[in-house]
Amino acid sequence: VVQRQGELAARSITVKQTPKGISFKAKVGTMENTTTVQVRFEVYKENTLIYSYITTQYKVMKARNAKENSIDMDKELWLPSSPGTYEVRMTVDPNNRYTEPDEMNNTVSQMFTVSDKVALAPQLQGSPRDRQQWFAESTIPLEIAQESTLARVNRSAPVEFLSIQTYQYEQDEAESGVLFPVKVAEQRLPVTSLANVSLTLAPQVKAGPVVLHVWALAGNVPSAEPLIITFNYIPPQTPITSDTVHYYLFEGQVGDKLAFTHKVDPTNSTRLFLWYPDNAGKANQRSPLAGSVTLSVPHAPAGSYVLAVQGDPQASSTYTLNLSSAPGGGEGSEELRTRAASSSAEPQRPIFLAPDEEHPETLYQVFMPFLNPYPIDQ
Repeated sequence: VVQRQGELAARSITVKQTPKGISFKAKVGTMENTTTVQVRFEVYKENTLIYSYITTQYKVMKARNAKENSIDMDKELWLPSSPGTYEVRMTVDPNNRYTEPDEMNNTVSQMFTVSDKVALAPQLQGSPRDRQQWFAESTIPLEIAQESTLARVNRSAPVEFLSIQTYQYEQDEAESGVLFPVKVAEQRLPVTSLANVSLTLAPQVKAGPVVLHVWALAGNVPSAEPLIITFNYIPPQTPITSDTVHYYLFEGQVGDKLAFTHKVDPTNSTRLFLWYPDNAGKANQRSPLAGSVTLSVPHAPAGSYVLAVQGDPQASSTYTLNLSSAPGGGEGSEELRTRAASSSAEPQRPIFLAPDEEHPETLYQVFMPFLNPYPIDQ
């Protein structure tokens, strides 16, 4: 280990309850610029070490014209398993990489109390039931659970209700080829069992990709971030106006056999286009003629696919889209070939922008009395 000259000092620790656990922030003093400095956090209960963490390496820079600079060095989260009184100790340069005139000022400690009234914010995990990606009906069965780590289960209350935001995509008029998310609905669902949650899509939800942001309330504490669930809504006899394109986005597993069946009324009025993963050019597959047709991928590469339904330039119509997927049973994948375009008016693969996280209105309405539910007694 290379020894370096320097003078470091552990100044203070800031302890704060956050929705994800206990946050520790260290302040470190230095008389000169230093590099590759580490900080160690240790948590004790009744003089027994129960948690230890050494940070990655950081630079500590001395402020200009200052005798000493004290800066925020690192921030770390710890998840308590039970309420009570704890001691946190912070040590700068725990492995003695620096030779210092005073080695006795490298550790500072602080007592803090985790209240039994403080519950951790719920963290959700889940997906559509059986990880299904295509739904023809407006009722969407979901499989949701709270994060199952022992410490979080012991410190989290049961989920009382969910607030679900529904996003869909619209064309960006200012930038061709970009689809941006728009919130089309927000619904509040009382919860009796997370394992049996069904969402009925709002009437304004149209055919296409759907992104759900699922928020939870547990013990008067809101979730800090949403669970994100995606799928495609494909109701039968979806109307499509003339010269319009409907896009669908889905994930394929390596080696799967995919088949898309497309039935149209009137016949010969729409076409299908399919882009394989990592292809931003012309569609890999397209229906040769307008009308009812099936596109298939014998051995699907893994990744994100885009399917497009293009309306007839002359008239409006309706279509019914079906997807079948089964394990391919073979090795390797179909060679990615871009076939020659048959029309200059073919659609292009768009870019789908992800929705920003936005606390739902129902979250604010219900949680206003609990805007500061994370007290720490120090």
